[in-house]
Amino acid sequence: MVSALARAPLHVDALRELCNICGGRAADALSRLLGERPVELDLAEAEVPHREVTSRLGGSQAPVAAARVELHGPIRGELWLVLAERDAVVLSGMLDSHADLKLAPSALYEAANIVASACLNALYSLTRLTVVPSVPELLSGTVADVVGRLGRAAGNGPVLTTELVLRDAPVRGRLLFVPHEASVEPLLGAMGVH
Repeated sequence: MVSALARAPLHVDALRELCNICGGRAADALSRLLGERPVELDLAEAEVPHREVTSRLGGSQAPVAAARVELHGPIRGELWLVLAERDAVVLSGMLDSHADLKLAPSALYEAANIVASACLNALYSLTRLTVVPSVPELLSGTVADVVGRLGRAAGNGPVLTTELVLRDAPVRGRLLFVPHEASVEPLLGAMGVH
C-alpha cells in the first residue's frame, strides 16, 4: 500500500479529477433540488491533510451542521456534506417552508441523500464499482466536535474536497470524500490509473 505522502502526482491528479466529477454531479443534483438555482463548484483538492480540514471549514470553533454517509462495498470510506450553521439554516428554509430561521434536519437529510446519490452515480460511471451508502447521520456543533470524527474509520485515507456555492443565495457547503486508505489503490485501478 502506498502512503499518502508517497502517492505519485498522477494519482493525486486522478483523485482530484474524481472529486471534480463527483462534485459537479452533486452541484447539478442540488441545483435541481433547489428548483434549478445555480450551484457552482470550487476547484477540488486532493490529499488535504486531516489537520487542515478544520481551517477549510472556518476554524475549530465555527458552528456547523453536517451529514455523514458511510460508504460500503469495493470502495469503503465516508462522504460528508458540511455547512456553516447559518448556511444550513438558509438551505433549510429553501427546502422546507416550515423551517423559518432554524435548521430543519429533514431538509439537510434530503440534501445529503441527493448529494451522496449523485456522487456515487458519478463514481459508478467512472469505475463501474457499486458503492452502497449508509443512511445519512446528521451532526451539529463546532467544527472540532463534528469533524473530529472525520476519517476515523477510514484509516487516515486521503481527504478529497470541493466547495458547493449557491450563486444567488448566501449558502456554501463543503463536500468531503474520504476513501479508506486500503480502498485508494483499487479505486485508482478501477479508474485505469496505475
